[in-house]
Amino acid sequence: MSDAGGLGCADVERAQGTARLYHWKVVLVLSVVVAVFLAARVLAESQVELKVDARDESGAVIPGARIIVTKVLENQSVTGETDSAGTVSFHLTAGLYELSVSMNGFKTATKQVDLKDTGEQTVAIVLRVGGCPIPDPCPVVLEKESQPPTRANKAPAVPDETTAVNVAEKALTKLYGKDKVLSERPFKASLADGIWHVAGTLYCRNKQGNWVTGACLGGVATANVRQRDGRVLKTAHTK
Repeated sequence: MSDAGGLGCADVERAQGTARLYHWKVVLVLSVVVAVFLAARVLAESQVELKVDARDESGAVIPGARIIVTKVLENQSVTGETDSAGTVSFHLTAGLYELSVSMNGFKTATKQVDLKDTGEQTVAIVLRVGGCPIPDPCPVVLEKESQPPTRANKAPAVPDETTAVNVAEKALTKLYGKDKVLSERPFKASLADGIWHVAGTLYCRNKQGNWVTGACLGGVATANVRQRDGRVLKTAHTK
């Protein structure tokens, strides 16, 4: 028997049961909090911000453009409208998307975007004048990746006199030696029919013993360099 005023066995068992119940309630609440936190973190990490920037051919922003973003493999779409700065942002999962941008007075433009799970990604879209109203079907202009220059528009390998002289000096040094080439500087070049004609400078002493150019007897190193590809076509040393 227990002492008067003390707790009996039943009271102790009830107290222990209450403590165990409270303990498991705390564990359950903490588990729910942790699960919610982890789910929110995973959701946040899986979302990527796609920012679309719409401009016209002059570079001016286009507010109010309608943007449709479609995930190609899942055929799921979201829509938005550019703000006063010509931009709109979407929070999407990584994957392949197709963007469609339309605006009254402009041709609708589309572009595929491979959205990576690496944070914010910005895509610039240029709309060209000449479209029809949005409710009507308009020609679609696909945004093309920049193409490498063709032979017709490729910049020449030797665009200026300085480059032509450098190419010629390298070739002439191999033939006549560094000292000879240095003694005939500066080399000058003139362009005719796509060929740079490069020649050194001839020095001689006048009657006063001073070094001068012009009216001298002798020759200089020369080279013909093709402007298109920088090929040295001919080298010589005049006499």
